[in-house]
Amino acid sequence: MRHKLRQAAFGWTLALAVGEALGVGEALGGPSAEGPVGRAAELGLAAIGLVGFGLGLKLQDRLDQRSFNRAVMVFLAVLGVWLVARAL
Repeated sequence: MRHKLRQAAFGWTLALAVGEALGVGEALGGPSAEGPVGRAAELGLAAIGLVGFGLGLKLQDRLDQRSFNRAVMVFLAVLGVWLVARAL
């Protein structure tokens, strides 16, 4: 079950990255990145997201489920504090 879930999650992430790279969001009325520099930035950020996703899967395999969940929650808490601090 877990393997199937990871395959589905990776496939969904890849589909979103390819859709963004091809400008699907723009066709649906979403914000667009102008010019070749903006498109390159979108592709770069999609690649970074995929690498992060892959690293998360590897980390999940190395840790027991409880430790992994705790690490994810700590990461999300730190990220949330950073975003709130940035907004102030």
